[in-house]
Amino acid sequence: MDREEVYLSETHIVDGRVYACAFVPIKEREYVNVYGTDITDSQKEIEGLARFPEENPHSVIRISGDGEIIFANAPAKRQILKELEVGVGQKVPENIYSTVKETLENGDYQDVDHNLGDRIYACTFVPVVDHSY
Repeated sequence: MDREEVYLSETHIVDGRVYACAFVPIKEREYVNVYGTDITDSQKEIEGLARFPEENPHSVIRISGDGEIIFANAPAKRQILKELEVGVGQKVPENIYSTVKETLENGDYQDVDHNLGDRIYACTFVPVVDHSY
């Protein structure tokens, strides 16, 4: 097939099912091949996984490699971030940032107890090295 051909890739919903479709023109025959793959179940699984941190009843916080909070679910905002007096888009305090740096450098998770106010939080720091958080 000629590498200069233009392919069109779209997502279509038919009868409640989601299809990834590729439209491939065949110029010498003057027609278009349409290849469709049903991705409904995969799409639902991806959406469910994407909602998991937000729906988790426990605090979930993503912190970038430079110490910036890039995500926090509702329990984390109500408890931990409020106590730290920071929000999404701001830097975490140095004592937490040092644990983040160490976790990313080691590439292994760490269980650490952090004292915040009059509470002790059992925290698990998990490196996501591919995404630097």
